[in-house]
Formats: sequence, structure tokens, C-alpha cells
Amino acid sequence: MTTYGILTVFHVVFTLVALLTGLLSILVNPKGGDIHRKSGRYYFGAYLGVVLSAFFMLTIKFKLFFLALTLFGLFLIVAGKYYAKKQEKQVAKNWWVLSILLITVFVYLVDAVLVVNNFKQIGYGWSIVRLTFALIAFSTLLFELRFTRNRIALHGTMMLLSFIPLVSGLLARIAPSEYIWISWILGYLVFIPLILLWFRKSSRIRALLN
Repeated sequence: MTTYGILTVFHVVFTLVALLTGLLSILVNPKGGDIHRKSGRYYFGAYLGVVLSAFFMLTIKFKLFFLALTLFGLFLIVAGKYYAKKQEKQVAKNWWVLSILLITVFVYLVDAVLVVNNFKQIGYGWSIVRLTFALIAFSTLLFELRFTRNRIALHGTMMLLSFIPLVSGLLARIAPSEYIWISWILGYLVFIPLILLWFRKSSRIRALLN
């Protein structure tokens, strides 16, 4: 097996562990109890494994879009962890954490320019995927800069968003080649409305936010 193949195996294993521990945090105890905290720590560790293996894979097969995607995942998990560790209800902006997002948005914008200039070569489906992810990263930056600095809302949003690339990436690996581009955006199309509904319907979350 090649080095890239071995890294891919580690990448998939870390992804599966992160998915399982993430689901445990969301479904079993989403209100910050003991199970939530323990599974959250495993989720963070597995996610770091996903990110690090992805960075090593990029040194062998580099693609600008996947660099931006990996940076975006790194930001989401680091920001989610940062807000989880804070004690106060309202938190200030952390520019060290935000710098990861700023770099991510810049890389996505560079990739978007390449997409626009090479639309036919890249293909219709992959153009949609890459522009969609650029828009999501930019929207996350606006959310971080403008949203009321409630740490519960910020922690929940970042962790839930970090879960989506895992789902999308796993779907992309098992999808037929002609539908891979659909798999990459399917996670966001499904989960973002669910995230908004969860915040809207959860009386516990609303109580914490007020």
C-alpha cells in the first residue's frame, strides 16, 4: 500500500470515530452533561486526526479546495473547543482563532477565482460545490464578527457545522463517481436547516441564550 493509501485509511478511521462520538454528543446528551463532555473530548481528538491526516495527504496530492476545506474544519473544531472551555456567558472575539477563518476565507476566494476562470474545465458540479463552500465559509466569518457573543450559541454552531464536512466527505467516498459533487453539498443542504430548527425549538438552548 502506498503512503497516500495508508494516510487515507487513517483519515477514514478518524472520520468514523469522529462521526460516532459526535452523534453521541448531539443525540444522547446535547445539554452539556457528563456524556456530552466526554464524547466531545473524543470528538475533538478524532477530528484533529482527520485534519492532520488531511494535511499530510495534501503534501502528496495537493488541491486548493481541499486545503481550504481542511482549514475550515480546523477552524470549526478549534473555535468550538475554545467556546466550550470559556466560563463566562458572553465572550470576546479571539483574533488568534479568527485568523484561521480569515486565512480559510482567503484560500476559498482564491479557489473561487480559479473556478470562475476555468468553469468549463472544472465542471458544473464541482464549480457549485466549491463556490458553495466558499459562501459558507464567508457566511461563518460574518456570523463570527456580527453575532451576539453568547458562548453557548457559538460553541453549538461551530461544533454542529464541523460535523457536516465529516458526513459530506463520507458520503462522497461511497457515492458513485458521477454523483460525488452532490454528496459534498448534501450534508450542508440537510444539516443547516436542522441546526436552525434545533436552536429554534430547543427550550433549553433558548433559556441558555436569554
